[in-house]
Amino acid sequence: MGYGRASEGIETSSTLPRRNPGAALRGGRILVAVSVLLPVAILVLASWHNRGDVLREADTRVERTVRVLHEHAVKVFETQKLIIDRVNGRLRYLNWDSEADRLDLHRFLAELQRDYGQVATLDPPPFLWTRRLRCPALLGLLRRTVPEG
Repeated sequence: MGYGRASEGIETSSTLPRRNPGAALRGGRILVAVSVLLPVAILVLASWHNRGDVLREADTRVERTVRVLHEHAVKVFETQKLIIDRVNGRLRYLNWDSEADRLDLHRFLAELQRDYGQVATLDPPPFLWTRRLRCPALLGLLRRTVPEG
């Protein structure tokens, strides 16, 4: 075992292959870019997926609301038709010359208005009675208060 020179087994800088100093910087830049872009890409994909879920929920909510509103509108129109049919049934056999019949009609309309809370008023517009039915006295009858007793 001989002891040789200390420099025999050790490589010196003159014997190492030359490395490009820019390669290390480029690798670091790529690593930084990937560490920034990968989370951003994952966030964008998750947001896009969540957007789809939110839009589906909104569509479902809108469809449910439309069904409820449609059902409500149908009920309102059915109620209005029922009231109109009841009033027409009374008007068909009304004797306009009889004060008792007119008071009975007024009481009937007041009961309808009281019984159906969604009916704000049964007062017709004045043009309806004067032009179509030719009965301007009915407007005053409808607005008159019912005598007690």
